[in-house]
Amino acid sequence: MRFIVTLVLALSILLMLSFNAHATSRISRFYDGDTVKIEDGHKHYKLRITHIDAPERNQAYGKKSRHALMQLCKNANIKVIITGTDK
Repeated sequence: MRFIVTLVLALSILLMLSFNAHATSRISRFYDGDTVKIEDGHKHYKLRITHIDAPERNQAYGKKSRHALMQLCKNANIKVIITGTDK
């Protein structure tokens, strides 16, 4: 249950984020359950969703976490606000 709540929170955060919402903005890759690649025209951004800690793909439940985020984001409108940078 905690896992599902975390993923719902992740989707909410992802949907609340904002870029200059171009019609061409889309998620082009899901790295794991909390990191995605966004394409905005010819620009690419690797974004980590804040305030969640999803497992990496090679960890227990990593593939399930990634798949769940993919399902939650299917056909989503993407808006992103950059709040900081990660290493």
